Amino acid sequence: MNIGIDIGGSHIGIGLIGSNGEIIWKKETDIKYEKKDDSTKVIINVIVKDINDLLSENNINIKDIGMIGIAHPGVLKDNIVIKAKNLGVYNFDYIKELKKYFDIDIKIKNDATCSGIAEKKFGNMKEYSDCIFLSMGTGVGGTAFINNILLEPNLNSGMEFGHTIISVENKNSETPDDNYKSFQYYCSMKNFKKDIIKELKLKEETKGREVLEIIKSLKKNKFENNEYNKIENKIEKYVKYMAIGVSNLINIFEPEVICMGGSFSYFEEILLNKIIKEINEKELLYIKRDKININIAKFKNDAGIIGAANI
Repeated sequence: MNIGIDIGGSHIGIGLIGSNGEIIWKKETDIKYEKKDDSTKVIINVIVKDINDLLSENNINIKDIGMIGIAHPGVLKDNIVIKAKNLGVYNFDYIKELKKYFDIDIKIKNDATCSGIAEKKFGNMKEYSDCIFLSMGTGVGGTAFINNILLEPNLNSGMEFGHTIISVENKNSETPDDNYKSFQYYCSMKNFKKDIIKELKLKEETKGREVLEIIKSLKKNKFENNEYNKIENKIEKYVKYMAIGVSNLINIFEPEVICMGGSFSYFEEILLNKIIKEINEKELLYIKRDKININIAKFKNDAGIIGAANI
């Protein structure tokens, strides 16, 4: 048994993971801090408490655990989180800090990489040797496998699919890390949901699954009112840029399959077929395919925890 930890922008998930990728025990804790300068202190405190809860509730000793794995957003190098802007974490050594509390092997990798590892080892990329995992949530992350080997550059962690440039027409002042408008800017589920919420004048705190149900309801009754017309162009715009971003990855890596994870997985029925159709109709692939193979992550938002326990 290993422990997997998935650190997100608003919560931390911790799980006890079996040898076949099964979740034996899981806990999710919301994280809040007054200033981003306090983020690492808050995160470490939550992790320590929740691991102790895990051990206590399962009546096991830390020595019974094989290792602790951490899935963390941002840029990592030599086991250090160099930059995770959304969390306010820079040049922080989680392993060194957690070793003060747990005398056990501890590893850390980018969160999208961990999710990709879960899907490659146990999930919907298991049967493929060349594949790409795309994590679509607050941002856009991902990882690639070629000949069953995880691609990991030496210079930097790389695989920043979300920061590939989609448009150079206008400088992107909203997210200063991007010189121009990126794949992430156009296609993160966070920005997609924000556009829908704004157009329909919903409450800002409306959850993603609530947004999905509203879209489905409006589409079902679109001939009875014009509310769906307000958001149809937002959906088509999202599909347009997603098709470009996905096609770029296919043209570079020529994967057998692309696996979509994060909160995108819940929007499959209203987005996925449209994206595939857009790629085909606009002839965006350099080498045409009879079938574009895109599937949805088996483990959805649990992929990070499972993958972290298997790095």
